[in-house]
Amino acid sequence: MTKKIGLVLSGGGIRGSYQIGAFYALKRSGIKFNVIVGTSIGSFNAAMLAAHEERKLLKFWQNVNVSDFLELDPILKDKKVSLEKLTATIKTITSKLQNKGFNISPLRTELSNLLNEKKLRRSNVLFGLVTLKGSNPEPVKVFLKDMVPNKVIDYILASCYLPIFKQEKLIDDDYYLDGGFSSNCPVEMLKDLSCDEIYAVSLNAIGVIKHSKAKVIWIKPSVDLGSILATDQVLINNNIKLGYNDTLKVLNKLDGREYSFVKKNKSYYARIIKNIDPELLKKVALHYKTKNPKKLIIRVLEYILRSEKKDIYHIYKPRDIIKSIKKQGMNKNLQYTFVSKLKVRM
Repeated sequence: MTKKIGLVLSGGGIRGSYQIGAFYALKRSGIKFNVIVGTSIGSFNAAMLAAHEERKLLKFWQNVNVSDFLELDPILKDKKVSLEKLTATIKTITSKLQNKGFNISPLRTELSNLLNEKKLRRSNVLFGLVTLKGSNPEPVKVFLKDMVPNKVIDYILASCYLPIFKQEKLIDDDYYLDGGFSSNCPVEMLKDLSCDEIYAVSLNAIGVIKHSKAKVIWIKPSVDLGSILATDQVLINNNIKLGYNDTLKVLNKLDGREYSFVKKNKSYYARIIKNIDPELLKKVALHYKTKNPKKLIIRVLEYILRSEKKDIYHIYKPRDIIKSIKKQGMNKNLQYTFVSKLKVRM
């Protein structure tokens, strides 16, 4: 029998860029999904991915302009912002919130331009989402087959409907609220479908996470993704890279914790550490509380990369870092001395 594999995408605003990076890592690893569900921004990502529009989704995240969605002044995109302009923008935001919130029309227009409902309905991948309905909000977990025709955009808006937006009736002339207040990572939807394998991409955002007995492969950010309303495009693009790297680590296709390294087997590390002076090795092993050659070397390399403030989004080759330290020709401390004694081909 063919496995039924599901993907769950949590809510988290602009942090959602992390999820497209994660998806590409899963795709590269040959994992194909039968069903994709999401909450809030995760519902938008889920719909695009279920429609096999991952390229269009990637391009969207690489060029997203948050200021347009929230009708904010373009100065938010400027790297140098005067105190006067920043104060004016804060006043604009405060005024909008006091005046029943932000208009949702720009977001609706963007979603309509991106998502083709007909293509989504023809897809072989099942799509679902979570929202809250009514003045006394009741959880709504709905799959595409049960969504009113030509209303998919409304369902996604309903799942994304944060209190910062003006109240507007959707779908069946009722009010809706962001699904994150009910289930920010709806694993239970896939458990109910009896999925054999479930992957869940969490964005570490505020929201209700319901515990499930289902076996789940969790993918979570290794570092902070920034604000859920971040406007920094560099940060957004870095989060795409981070999602990709973190996922490959979960799938055991990259090494490292904070930093990412090309996968090497245990024998590689055992070989390059083989002729290290026993006393030096003992000191380093005691410091890092491990005698495992692979764990030890990776932790030392991460220390060096961190101390030199290297790019955490890059994928490093262990040999290149070791060669670089050797070429420096000086021993700064225990870690540098240790790495300089490792045996690699120059």
